[in-house]
Amino acid sequence: MPFADQLMTDPQYLTYLDNANKMYPTQEGWAKVSRTNPVSIVGTPLKSGKFVSKPEHNMWVAELIPVFPPKQPAGGEGTFKDAFGDIRQAFPKVTVTVKDAVTGAVLAQNTNTTTPVAFANCCTCHREIYKDKFGQYPANPLDSFRQTMLAPHDLKHNTDLLKLTQAGIPVRCSRCHVDPAVGGKTPGYPLSLYPKAAGLRLPIPAKTMTLSMALHQGHNLKNEFHTRYAALGFKESCEACHPGKETVGCMRGLHVNMTTASGKKLDFKCSDCHGDLNMRFATGQLLDPWSYRTLPRCSNCHKNNIGEWTNSQIEQYGKIQFGGAYLNSRGHADNKILCTSCHGSPHAEIPSKISWENIFYTTFNGGKAAPLGKCYGCHTDAGYSGWGRPPHGMSDNLAP
Repeated sequence: MPFADQLMTDPQYLTYLDNANKMYPTQEGWAKVSRTNPVSIVGTPLKSGKFVSKPEHNMWVAELIPVFPPKQPAGGEGTFKDAFGDIRQAFPKVTVTVKDAVTGAVLAQNTNTTTPVAFANCCTCHREIYKDKFGQYPANPLDSFRQTMLAPHDLKHNTDLLKLTQAGIPVRCSRCHVDPAVGGKTPGYPLSLYPKAAGLRLPIPAKTMTLSMALHQGHNLKNEFHTRYAALGFKESCEACHPGKETVGCMRGLHVNMTTASGKKLDFKCSDCHGDLNMRFATGQLLDPWSYRTLPRCSNCHKNNIGEWTNSQIEQYGKIQFGGAYLNSRGHADNKILCTSCHGSPHAEIPSKISWENIFYTTFNGGKAAPLGKCYGCHTDAGYSGWGRPPHGMSDNLAP
């Protein structure tokens, strides 16, 4: 069964469809989401969607595809066990098809495009915290959120978030804490939209306290957090919340999946690129999250001319998109080609540990799982005249 059809029978996914517009109301411009209209909050459908031209980014985009990790009880490559014991696939495949706009003829197709959808591991700790407090796991998973997150927030910040949920108003952290992943707006809880909130102590949108800062700082200041993640056996605190390499395997690219010419196995940790929390606090990274201004740069380690754009180049080009310098850098063909087109996505730089993410590259590289390195992979009539080899002069091993 295609995973999109499977999701329509998955209780956890149906919960998203049933509650999406309670958290992202249509009155604020979000798309109408329902079981009969399974789309994302920006309107991208679960099935048979179309890429949308985004001139402001100079690319075609399928934004926020409403995918969820489908169940895969048999396990296998790319699977993980969630907090409720279900085995799920973190890297489901979708098919991307390019057609002639006039004739409808298929020009190209990739059946192995990954839509990584692994979620944060909140329940890994918060269900246990609930059990420690009440002697049993919550009958409703939301109760762990209410009692171990909202109640402490109310106590510390003099708010009534717990009463909000009891009034049928779902709490969404990004209503008050800036989160660029969902547009960066902080509308709070206006009574015109939530009349049942009248008389409650409502939080004031904290425009300078981003969601990233609030979550990282809030956890880092608690000894219990450090004790629990250490007890879980993680090498870094990042793994306790993020779908890292030890839990889901999100970090799966060449930095954890390659052996150097000298025989050294690369086995990077999150902090090798992002820095540890203390460094991130000190440099203000979390005050400007998901940005090319603060996310790691390839040139931090690769000092030679790799073509990664500087901040001023990104700003001068003006087609800024969500994410770091790697996602915002381009080259070749009058800067029409994204670095990711040849090298793979962040955390999944080719070669990837997930076999199907390498298929596109092996197809055009003569069987080698490596960044695109042969001109004829894209240029059927170019041979090796002119360019001779890819940019940077760093792929000689792929030349004929």
